[in-house]
Amino acid sequence: MSGHARSAIVRVFMFVACVALLYGCEHSQEDLMTTPEMQPLQLQVPEADYRIAAEDRARIVPDVDADALERLLGMVRPDVRMEMLRMFQHPAPGERFGYLFEFSEPELQAVLEEVWAPAWEDAPDEILEKGGLPHPGREVALRRREERRRRGDAL
Repeated sequence: MSGHARSAIVRVFMFVACVALLYGCEHSQEDLMTTPEMQPLQLQVPEADYRIAAEDRARIVPDVDADALERLLGMVRPDVRMEMLRMFQHPAPGERFGYLFEFSEPELQAVLEEVWAPAWEDAPDEILEKGGLPHPGREVALRRREERRRRGDAL
């Protein structure tokens, strides 16, 4: 067999190998693309009767409105509630933690603003007006403070 024929056979073999490899990759991508999409976080109908257990409620950080948090957790899928609740509680010793400050869903964000509004309650007027804390809820706290002033309540 001549060198030219051998080279042609090698090229055909390489072509077939590349096509097989590409087909294999394409097939695995097809499997990924046909997996079900992630479920939405927000329930279509909130569970109005959802309640946080007393022992879990006792671990909630002080700058959080526990009743608003309960409403928020009733609005999300049951399988994510405990994980979400932990973001509003004192961590156990050695436990890593982070706080939840933002949702992409407007309805959830509106309730999250109520959840964090107490974090702004003791802020001086200038901080409340300009911002200064990373927590959401500033607008809710500002509105509540203005309502109390209109009613003549002591601040």
